[in-house]
Amino acid sequence: KEKIVSVTINNSEVNYINEGIGDAVIGLEKEKTLAEKYAQIVMDNENMWLDPLNSTELFGDIYTCWFEDVNFDGTPEFIIGGDPIEGSISTGHFNVYGISPEEGRMYKYTAENSEDDMPSVNAFSLTDDKPGFESICYEVVMNRSTGDHTYIYPIQNSNMTNNFNINEVTFTNEKKIIEHQKCGYFYLYSPGDAIAELTESYTGEDGSEITAVELRELLEKNMDETVRCERIIEVIPCTKKMKDNNSREGKLSGAKFSCYDYLNETEKKEALVSSFEAYSLTATDEQSQLYSEMYAGISEITAGNSKKEDAGPQGISDEEMYGSILQEYINNVNSGEYIGYSMAWMERGVKSASEIGYCFIDLNDDGNNEMVITEYSLASSGIAFDIYTCEEGSPVFYAGSGSARNQCIINKDNSLFTDWKMSEGVYEYTLRKGRKIKVLEADYYTDYSNPSFSYGEYNDTVTYDKQKAISESEFTDKSESWRNPQALHLNRLSDF
Repeated sequence: KEKIVSVTINNSEVNYINEGIGDAVIGLEKEKTLAEKYAQIVMDNENMWLDPLNSTELFGDIYTCWFEDVNFDGTPEFIIGGDPIEGSISTGHFNVYGISPEEGRMYKYTAENSEDDMPSVNAFSLTDDKPGFESICYEVVMNRSTGDHTYIYPIQNSNMTNNFNINEVTFTNEKKIIEHQKCGYFYLYSPGDAIAELTESYTGEDGSEITAVELRELLEKNMDETVRCERIIEVIPCTKKMKDNNSREGKLSGAKFSCYDYLNETEKKEALVSSFEAYSLTATDEQSQLYSEMYAGISEITAGNSKKEDAGPQGISDEEMYGSILQEYINNVNSGEYIGYSMAWMERGVKSASEIGYCFIDLNDDGNNEMVITEYSLASSGIAFDIYTCEEGSPVFYAGSGSARNQCIINKDNSLFTDWKMSEGVYEYTLRKGRKIKVLEADYYTDYSNPSFSYGEYNDTVTYDKQKAISESEFTDKSESWRNPQALHLNRLSDF
């Protein structure tokens, strides 16, 4: 028989003294946190989520994994993906896994009505903080009344067809992925022997055909009923290709940890726990950016797309002020001559007045509109081929795209962003006082492997020897903050 004389507790160990036996130790297993349980399950199931990708041909070099609560049940799911894989035609391939801590298992989400499908969740193709139609990235919105959350993401295809859709994706508790269209509209350009035809179409829930006014009302309803949510995730670089394509064993810029595949067991657990604990989702008081952007694009159409804008400086309409310029463009395109100032007209192969659009915008807040004329199919991109202003009562050319590559983009604040090979700049208008110019330059020509970056502000004339040296991160931050294109509400030149 043993008699316990004394007991002491130190962390997870119980130390006690038995009479006649001496000191003894009982080791107690410390209770794992939920994050640690999830991390261990992910580590124990690498053959399910990681090995298949490592044995598949991967295109590109960005693959990450992270935790995120995609079905909004209070506990995160596990997501892995990145650039396209072999046999995939999407912009990226992502798999979503549910985790059961009670069973110690992972469950893969599958597409609706298909057990064998390997769905690629397009909504995750870019995890941008500012979702919009210029990139495929998703937004989480919350219903103001019910508190329900939804993923929405944009689809834009622009070539011969301009197609703008907002899709909704739902991750069910049954581990199914269900996607359907919320709303959209498109412009279809059909080339003909003489004059091209342009058709417009508007769609509502699940692709049902509606009118432009009905689409606007649907967007107003969605904007009133939902708010945008801020999400925070922490990604972990993964797959062996990350090491092959990145320095320091897959250390992705901005990532807290190096490539998962090359971490030891302790480091893997630390990375996964950190990702689990970092995730958060917070409702804001702001409207959905995706719904707002599509609403802005459709509002001008439903308002009649009026061509007779406010009176100009002589009390005449904008079309009367710039009418001679518009007629010149019609004459040029009909005669097959060079259309306008920008080389982009020729490079893009514009051959008819129905392919040309124009609108009037007060770019310098002086009360008088400038005229923007560009390819009609590029309306959503904010790209302006030629821009005219009024000086002393007469229209004059002011700025534009030098070519299809040297683009001039009108931002939402009406500043102009122009980018060209190896350099970027933005122009802000104060036309009556001269032109203020901000310029960013990335010099790859002197030393391509070690480029230099500079910044300068000027009035009217750019003097590059006055540029101030800046870091690459400053260059990137300024460049990204300057580019914020607005959708142009164009009239067809063929209707002038």
